[in-house]
Amino acid sequence: MSRLLLRSLRSPPAAALIVAAGTASFLPRPSRLEEAAVAAVPPPSDDKPTFSERTVGSYENRLRKFSAPERVFEYFSSVEIDCQFFMTRDDLARAVTPFTYRHGAPLASKNPKFNAKARDDKSPQDVADEYQRRVQRLLIDKDNVTNQDVQQLLAFKDAQHVDFETHVKTLHALQVTNAEFDQFVVLHGGPTRPKTFFDLVDADGDGLISYPEYMFFNTLLAIPERQFELAFKMFDTDDNGKLDHREFKQIIELMRLRTPAGRQDRSLHDDDDVPIFKHLFGELATESLSYEDFCAFRRDLKQEIMRIQISFSPRYA
Repeated sequence: MSRLLLRSLRSPPAAALIVAAGTASFLPRPSRLEEAAVAAVPPPSDDKPTFSERTVGSYENRLRKFSAPERVFEYFSSVEIDCQFFMTRDDLARAVTPFTYRHGAPLASKNPKFNAKARDDKSPQDVADEYQRRVQRLLIDKDNVTNQDVQQLLAFKDAQHVDFETHVKTLHALQVTNAEFDQFVVLHGGPTRPKTFFDLVDADGDGLISYPEYMFFNTLLAIPERQFELAFKMFDTDDNGKLDHREFKQIIELMRLRTPAGRQDRSLHDDDDVPIFKHLFGELATESLSYEDFCAFRRDLKQEIMRIQISFSPRYA
């Protein structure tokens, strides 16, 4: 072996390389089970919430569990009209859906009473005034409205990011319901908005959920079906499998007191004000409700809430 080769082998880097190679040859090879275990370890997840998300989400979970239902309703409400708060269907889904500690989930109140930053999501006053002026002009001159006029209004609404509260406040000021406005748009060649469960049961057509409606939905979602079945049989005195409006109100009141929210409810409200009863029993509350129809109604409500919950997920957004 030449002196040059011996000198290179005696250098510290070369010696370390030889020792490492020799040591590696004596290390046992990992078994297939160990390799499979390593492969089964999931990669770092992007679903982990931030510190801010964990803080707000934990607070909202405590709010849902321990606070009075009036406060829960106000916290998750995003619409205020004439000093009264209302929920949208998305607000209702958020109110009944606990935070699951996943990154990207909708958090924080949209009510400026609880979150000052929520004001930034509202339309500026000049945009709201202009939107009301345009809607009013079309409704006054509805006989001469063209498809182009409707498309221009919808384009302005999208371009200026007119929020739902501004939209319903405009319609409320003009004494027009959200359902009537949708019909007006379709009648003049505008797009048809897909009907959802809440559209079908929105008897007053305002597109909003009041506090009595929130308590009604909350009761339906919180009580097991078996308890409703027993209550139906108990109040069905004539054994025909159907209940009238008054009997159904008694069941809802009984079931409401069995829920945590119902036991903490300190408000005084009349269930006759719940427009959904018109959907179940007719405009004059003269129709009857079968247990099968009630179960179908409750099942559709749960499916609609689940659909909205899925739309909240970042994976499906």
